[in-house]
Amino acid sequence: MGLIPAAGSANGFEVGISWNHTTRLDIAFLTLAAAFVIRFLRTGGRDMLNNMGGTPVTDGQVG
Repeated sequence: MGLIPAAGSANGFEVGISWNHTTRLDIAFLTLAAAFVIRFLRTGGRDMLNNMGGTPVTDGQVG
């Protein structure tokens, strides 16, 4: 029926880094994420998280 090819025609994996649009988008989003982390740390985000400590409120408990 000819379902199995006589010779392998599959291409192997590319070796090395390819600079395509996906690589550029990855770099852009990593840069944006780094900017957000830096802004969070410079504007007191770590202190805000420390002040949010405590136990969660469950049913029947008041504050």
